[in-house]
Amino acid sequence: MPIEHSILHFIHKQQGETESKLHLKETELAASSHIDSLHSRLHEIYHAKAEKGYGVFAKPAGLFQQLLQQWQAEELSFVAFSQQSATHFKDILEKEPLASGGHLLMSYERRGMSDFVWIVILHQVHGLAVNEALELSETEYVDLNHLHLAAKINLTEWQNDSNNDRYISFVKGKTAKKVTEYFKNFIGCEETVNPVEQTQQLVKDFQTFCQGSALNPEKTGEYSEKLYDLCKNQAAEGGVVQVNDIASLFDTPDMNAFADNLDQRSIIPHKRSLKQFVQLEGKMGGFSISFQRKLLGNSVFFDADTGVLTITDLPTDLRAQLLEMLGVTA
Repeated sequence: MPIEHSILHFIHKQQGETESKLHLKETELAASSHIDSLHSRLHEIYHAKAEKGYGVFAKPAGLFQQLLQQWQAEELSFVAFSQQSATHFKDILEKEPLASGGHLLMSYERRGMSDFVWIVILHQVHGLAVNEALELSETEYVDLNHLHLAAKINLTEWQNDSNNDRYISFVKGKTAKKVTEYFKNFIGCEETVNPVEQTQQLVKDFQTFCQGSALNPEKTGEYSEKLYDLCKNQAAEGGVVQVNDIASLFDTPDMNAFADNLDQRSIIPHKRSLKQFVQLEGKMGGFSISFQRKLLGNSVFFDADTGVLTITDLPTDLRAQLLEMLGVTA
């Protein structure tokens, strides 16, 4: 994981304020085990994030894209590129009263055959440490567990694939939509791909295929599990599921036909939505239920005419609670 360039700047801004102070670093971070450790942990946490957005640079090109192009053309050094980007981000933050500052980490990384630029806002938190005298002391550390503002740009795809619609990825906060928006505006990113919708459409297409084919329940369950595992593994690595991956995984006439008829040629799997492949669930006031699809017809039975769901093999702890409430001795 060669990190060829890396630098930190600091924007001091409190929520509720419009003014900020920018502290620019004049030199890049020296290569060290600390840098490697930070980026290794950053990779792990970033790709584990279930909620991410994907997109491209908006047109016309915004200031960040222009600066990136100037650096790529060697018209700017990496330090100058990062400093001017930090100034641009400061200007955007001052228009957002509820925004807070932080340490702006910008890095250039080569991984495999691709080049990437990382843009991450880091925050420090207070904690306790045990010193050599076995006494507790206060310390500060970088908090990567609450990573809310981070983006990764695949430079190789951006420069070499004009049809690519997802070379920018970014963390998408579940409750902080406004935060995501101003960070996207800083980068100049137009969101183009919705992993939730893509995954839900894949599940729907697969269910429609199973209903219209001659597959028996056992084979349907087997295919569901395999497709779920394929997508889950790719999601864990921050990868993409290609239609060819689906055809190769099964290599059967049935699934080849399914893959050939998909409108989506590649899918960014969304972790939570993938559960629909193997699980049925629902809830209403005071009641929720969830079970694996493969149990339907075995220990869970549904009568479509009456709308009655029957469970013949209750969990032991639930059965014990019910008997206790009824005063029945097992």
